[in-house]
Amino acid sequence: MVGDEKPKHIVLVAGSGGVVQHWHLTSGRMLNTITEKDNQVYAVDYRADSRYFATAGKDAFVRLYDETTKQVVHTMNGGNGIATAGHANRIFTLKFNPHDENIIMSGGWDNTVQIWDIRQEHAVRRIFGPHICGDSLDIDENYCVLAGSWRPDHQLQLFDFGTGRLIEDIKIVQESSASQPCNLYSCQFADSSGTLIGYGGSGNNQAKIISRSSGKIVGAVTGLEKAVYSVTFSSDQRTCAVGGGDGNIYLLQNNAK
Repeated sequence: MVGDEKPKHIVLVAGSGGVVQHWHLTSGRMLNTITEKDNQVYAVDYRADSRYFATAGKDAFVRLYDETTKQVVHTMNGGNGIATAGHANRIFTLKFNPHDENIIMSGGWDNTVQIWDIRQEHAVRRIFGPHICGDSLDIDENYCVLAGSWRPDHQLQLFDFGTGRLIEDIKIVQESSASQPCNLYSCQFADSSGTLIGYGGSGNNQAKIISRSSGKIVGAVTGLEKAVYSVTFSSDQRTCAVGGGDGNIYLLQNNAK
């Protein structure tokens, strides 16, 4: 995850060894290493102002860090016991709400998206349904939550952030030659309007860009040797970068008119 405002040209990475690192893009230097003891970190995200970043992983905790000091300022786990009990298993994705600096969403193996308020020590409510196994959570300017699930059906869904209600199951187009469905590891809106969606996964190893309104495919790479684990759009939404198990990065052109 790259910080856009402060700090400049920094990429934040994490891994199953519990290590979180800051790298400087232009010089290629590693600037800082944080180790979360006895944890495996699967997800990181910067807040929109880049003053804070958050991590999550195997232990089902969400940790909020101060970007300047690189110290944990808040650790959240469990639920409020009313609207949610919190995560019961590993967390594979987390996302700051760009419209509310105090809210973080997370998802994982327990078939829930948890909503966290950083002013509290626990999740405040949940959205039930998505089986998330990768970086597959996003939100648009209308508070519509996009969730991608690693399963053979109901892989790509839209939920209302406020109510948690399922808005739409988006059908994933299957090639006639494909022997397996595409189980999703990653999905993302192209921009805050949410008009385009990129997704990728395993089984039928592929990545596609689709129009949310028409369902039309406007960019695709299919038949890869290994799964797709990550998709992300350029700032002008013209290109989608795709990464996966074969060690390559593919660039998909957005052909939407």
